[in-house]
Amino acid sequence: MVTQGWKARIEAATYPSKKLIDVIAEKGKETVGYEVTLHFENLKGNIEKDLADINTLIIVVEDKEVKKAQEVIEKCKQTLSPNKRLDVSTINKFFL
Repeated sequence: MVTQGWKARIEAATYPSKKLIDVIAEKGKETVGYEVTLHFENLKGNIEKDLADINTLIIVVEDKEVKKAQEVIEKCKQTLSPNKRLDVSTINKFFL
């Protein structure tokens, strides 16, 4: 992404909530965030409030937690802008 003009930051504060996100990339007004999730207790609230202003949000989980993350995302889609992109990825995809 950096080679395509994106500015990427690790453990960066989001705007306007100031919530830390694991990785965020910005290019103009577009934002892509990656949030590694090991606990699901507050994931829905984080997505709907603290991370709501990120255009594309990828929730990164262990392989065994994909279905659980997808269920949370489907619930969030009911309350968020239809333009917001939510997706799930496994942590294994980040290893070569």
